[in-house]
Amino acid sequence: MQVEVTWATYASMALIVYYVGLWTLQAVLARTSRPRHAGALDISAPTSTPWHFYMLVPALNEERVIEKTITNLRSLDLRSAMDRITIVVVDDASDDRTADIVAEIAERDPRVKLVHTRAPLMRIGKGNSLNQGFAQIMEWREQEAAGSVAPLERGAGAIVGVVDADGVLDQETLTVVAAMFDDPLVGQLQIGVTIQNAESNMLLRMQDIEFVGFSGFVQRARDYLGSVGLGGNGQFTRLEALSSLGTLPWRRSALTEDLDLGLSLVERGWKTRFTNVVFVHQQGLSYLRPLLRQRTRWIQGHYQCWTHLPKIWRSKRLALVAKLDLSLYLVFVVGVAVVSFVALATLLSYAGLLSAHNSALQSIGSLELRRYVEMVLLVAPLGLWLGSYQKFSRHPLRWYEIPFYSAVFALYTYVWSIATVRAWSRAITRRRGWTKTSRELQPVSLDH
Repeated sequence: MQVEVTWATYASMALIVYYVGLWTLQAVLARTSRPRHAGALDISAPTSTPWHFYMLVPALNEERVIEKTITNLRSLDLRSAMDRITIVVVDDASDDRTADIVAEIAERDPRVKLVHTRAPLMRIGKGNSLNQGFAQIMEWREQEAAGSVAPLERGAGAIVGVVDADGVLDQETLTVVAAMFDDPLVGQLQIGVTIQNAESNMLLRMQDIEFVGFSGFVQRARDYLGSVGLGGNGQFTRLEALSSLGTLPWRRSALTEDLDLGLSLVERGWKTRFTNVVFVHQQGLSYLRPLLRQRTRWIQGHYQCWTHLPKIWRSKRLALVAKLDLSLYLVFVVGVAVVSFVALATLLSYAGLLSAHNSALQSIGSLELRRYVEMVLLVAPLGLWLGSYQKFSRHPLRWYEIPFYSAVFALYTYVWSIATVRAWSRAITRRRGWTKTSRELQPVSLDH
């Protein structure tokens, strides 16, 4: 059986050039420009602008984890004695004890607020819960401005953070966030994401490599371009920026409301930043079926965001390089399946199980050299991601484990290919309903 893979090889090479280009950009700018990472900031110095952090926690049947998350948020360090925090848990008509647990904590700590979604806007998605929490924040701000409750601090700014009900932030997170928002042009910030107890399960370790190695690698490079994408956990947005999107900043119909929000803000000229000096620790998925379901939703939501492409190119506030990167980032989601196809066809060809016709590298006369180049093209991105993981992970691999985990991660990437096909199927059949993934009660250590 002969398969034509020339077109796919060219597409794969384009994707590889994109990632290598990001790595080169990151390496060069890190050495030639002023440091941009949070570690270069004096986060210990008090800020002239007091910040009020509103930490939004959307919750639907989260009785297993909600108390741990609130306890973590209550304990976070603040950069200044003038800063304050309000923890807003938005209960989305939970059937379990989620609301009761939050109410009990709120009785002891006035910084914790419980908000209920209101009919008929109940259980229709995370974006809707965040919008209702945002509406409550704006109502409180109006009351403060009117003097009916405690007045605002003079010149205070406000930052809205989003933490999933299973999220645990590093202790110094708000201190780092406050320092980065001292730049008045910064409208949004995404911190690093890591998986709790990644060492306890092979699938969890793969997700940790995915977040810390692959996503962290891409986000750090895109930080220089001003085109960082927001994630659903550990995102922070200036209240002024959110308000610029109207009363419903999160699009309810968006399957990836985080990506959609970030694109909307970038189009309006807000600067986006990323740092992995601090992390949000979230639960991974221990089983393949819920992982596929989650990744399918992410990919389908990514395709939804293609509607932003015309807006990106019409925006007069975006630099050309940012427009190019955002466009490539949105379109190259298709490349996941293409690269996987090329890799599989190449390996089957080596094993003699398939005859793959590939004229992309025919100018290389030697068969051995051509196969060597093919393998380099397949392995190079993996090396970049594993290198990034080793540098920034809180629990890096031992040197002798790297070859084994590299091979496993190469296989793990096919999860995205399967999820891509599932997303195409759902898009064609216009299915958009989802079953929420249940949480597990897991201990987490923040030692680092």
